[in-house]
Amino acid sequence: MNIDLHGRRVLVTGASSGLGRAMSLAFASCGARVAINHLDDREGAEAVAVTIQAGGGTGLVLEADVSDENAVDVMFER
Repeated sequence: MNIDLHGRRVLVTGASSGLGRAMSLAFASCGARVAINHLDDREGAEAVAVTIQAGGGTGLVLEADVSDENAVDVMFER
């Protein structure tokens, strides 16, 4: 991907595997700081963060149920 996202923040829900993981890595490769949301796969989310950090990027793991408004509010506060 050839898009400059330096200085931008991106939240990817369901980012611990599959398409969410792929999108997280792609955004990070373009320079974005990535918030890696998961519901019940902390290990997978942490693996995504480690991969992003190994490439010089910033990845933050956030556990939240995006169908729960209060959980989303707490996630955004972080």
